[in-house]
Amino acid sequence: LMGDGETTVFRCIVDQEIWTLSIPFKTEEKARELSDLCKRIIEDAEAGRFDESKYIGSLEN
Repeated sequence: LMGDGETTVFRCIVDQEIWTLSIPFKTEEKARELSDLCKRIIEDAEAGRFDESKYIGSLEN
């Protein structure tokens, strides 16, 4: 996770590739909120308790 004041970039290593997602967040706080949400989605999916509606509400705020 890194930001320049205009855009936040998420980077993830998948196999032998680096995947990048750039989002126009001006604050690190908003970027961290999205990062935390993504972590919760992954954890819930791995535990078999994924509920899409739970995350949609978080994205609308």
